[in-house]
Amino acid sequence: LISSLSLSQIEFCTRDLFLQKKTYFVVFPYYNEDAVVKEARRASVISKKKIQVLGITDLQDFYSKAKYIKKKPKQSVAIILTDNNLLNPATTATIINYLNKEKIPVISTRPADTFKGAFISIFENKGSIEVHLNKITGDIIGFKIPDKFLKKSIVDVE
Repeated sequence: LISSLSLSQIEFCTRDLFLQKKTYFVVFPYYNEDAVVKEARRASVISKKKIQVLGITDLQDFYSKAKYIKKKPKQSVAIILTDNNLLNPATTATIINYLNKEKIPVISTRPADTFKGAFISIFENKGSIEVHLNKITGDIIGFKIPDKFLKKSIVDVE
């Protein structure tokens, strides 16, 4: 996969934060579709959450598929599986901004994306999983961060 973490690991690490959320939308470059679809099926069974995959070819393709995410924003979380090609930092920042306006929490797999507005960045660093948080984005999207989750996270932006 694009990320060194599986979708199951991402869901598990953020479970305490998103207990009320029913659907995870996974945004990823279309050329990784086979691997992402397989991983999404596995993660859905393990997490008992609905996981929908949105392989995109460009930003216009994302905007056309974003209608699925916008249907139920209060029940949704977006996971962006970043890369350095299609979902490079600039494109990812545009998607994050769009989803923040819709009040949809964004989890990114790129470490610095919390500084670009992602609610959470989750990634592997030297063999351990790090969860970084942007508290300002949490306020913007109207999300209360439980103390239990805050204690096990690294706050990048307050």
